[in-house]
Amino acid sequence: MQRRLGITFFLSTLHLLGCGEHSFTGLDAKDGVRPAGGEPLTPAEATPAEDTPTEDTGGGTSGHDEPVDEPPVDEPPVDEPLVEDTGSGSDPAEMCPTPDYDKPGPENTGPFDESILVDSGSLTVTEDWTVIENVHVNGRIKVEANHVTIRNAIIDCADANWYGVQTFDEYTDTIIEHVEIVNCKSAGIYGPNFHASYLEVHEMWADGVKAHSNTTLQYSWMHHLGKNEGAHADGNQTREGVNIVLHGNFFDMPIPESDAGPGSPYDSNANTMMQAAIGNIDSLIIDGNWMNGGNYTVYLTGDRYEDGLYDLANAELINNRFGRDYRYGVLALSGPLPDLTIACNRWDDTGELMDIND
Repeated sequence: MQRRLGITFFLSTLHLLGCGEHSFTGLDAKDGVRPAGGEPLTPAEATPAEDTPTEDTGGGTSGHDEPVDEPPVDEPPVDEPLVEDTGSGSDPAEMCPTPDYDKPGPENTGPFDESILVDSGSLTVTEDWTVIENVHVNGRIKVEANHVTIRNAIIDCADANWYGVQTFDEYTDTIIEHVEIVNCKSAGIYGPNFHASYLEVHEMWADGVKAHSNTTLQYSWMHHLGKNEGAHADGNQTREGVNIVLHGNFFDMPIPESDAGPGSPYDSNANTMMQAAIGNIDSLIIDGNWMNGGNYTVYLTGDRYEDGLYDLANAELINNRFGRDYRYGVLALSGPLPDLTIACNRWDDTGELMDIND
């Protein structure tokens, strides 16, 4: 049986870590947080605790304290284009599928019913099969359990928490759907083993998502990222991992000086930065997204250092529609990239196939 947190929640091991005193005054038996079969927790029983950031190496997430923001990534040089894109390509149009889903935006991402959301402080989930739904979290959610679902929610990091949702290597199958995540200091989601759909992620200090192994991000809208001074925001940033899927998303990240740009303080580096900087990246699918903005819109980068240890292998960049509000180009390739497929990508404004295709 799934245990629920939100309008109805029944779970026995949930830590509430608020941004201050967490009051449950006025919550009835159908609202708030309570152990199975018990009374709602009092503030004394759910003592808030401060997040203590620890160093984040960019790899696995076995440490359960909040990691500090990752150090800036040494991006490929941007003074000269790494890939020249001169016009339309020659892929046969009949071989390229047409999306059968709507472009993500304000009408189909984020919570589907904000009117029923219940206020909450930060949450740490430690019981398998927990469902967190219909909540407005002022803080963050740590997932330290298997088969956890987070749905119909707003998570506001309040410019104080590094991540909206953080997952860990030893716990699997986190489902995140119809959630809006705002105001995080590093990224909306950080970690492995999650499947996220219909998210709206915006007002990040830096990146939208930092996806590790066994992750899917689909039908989601990333916009207004990189509001911190000196930011080089990525819609997704991955530095190592396997089995990563980006499908049907709208990475809405025009550079600020473009006609479509958001202006100051937002600045974007890439829609997705796939950089095998601390380990191999393998089995990557970037399929059917709308992509716009960045220095280069997509970076696919094997190891860029002298030791030559890491590859980005078995990657597919297919069926995407690209905008023109980038700074240098749509695609930067470097380093070892075995078994790379690039096909059926189009300009969004004209529908023409692109020269980047194989």
